[in-house]
Amino acid sequence: MQRRYVLAYAAWTLALAMPKAGAEQAGNADAEAALRQAVSDYLASWNSHEIASWARWLTEDVEWIDPSDPSPKKSKATVTTFASYYVRTYDLDLRIKKLLLASNGKSATVALEGKWLELPQRDGKYSREWARDLLVSRWRYEGDGWRLLYMNNHAGSSAEIAKAEGLN
Repeated sequence: MQRRYVLAYAAWTLALAMPKAGAEQAGNADAEAALRQAVSDYLASWNSHEIASWARWLTEDVEWIDPSDPSPKKSKATVTTFASYYVRTYDLDLRIKKLLLASNGKSATVALEGKWLELPQRDGKYSREWARDLLVSRWRYEGDGWRLLYMNNHAGSSAEIAKAEGLN
């Protein structure tokens, strides 16, 4: 008799947990789809070469790592000033290589790959292209959408982060 109660209780507990797990999975799928769209919109904003439009994708406490300058740039104002030259000078042809969404659906690490394409274009060709096998970015959901929290353009340290976080 006691075994029957234990089994019934276990089945009831499992039944209560299953819809919640399904809702969390659906919520994470929605969060991932929204993040993928945000990354796409971020890249389009960069490629519009309008600094203010691009900067709206940054968190106030954003951090930017770039191989051209060894010291990390921190804060939206500092990163915007530092990166404005790059936003005006390059198109980005990047795509998501791998995405790891946190279980809470509010933060994620995104590995990107592709090319930086130096303007101007002549006869449909860029003046120079730089392949980027791996760039690591971190995103956070704030209020009304996803924002860029961290960007690492340094290949070596991006590779270390990717390995440590299982992104490769």
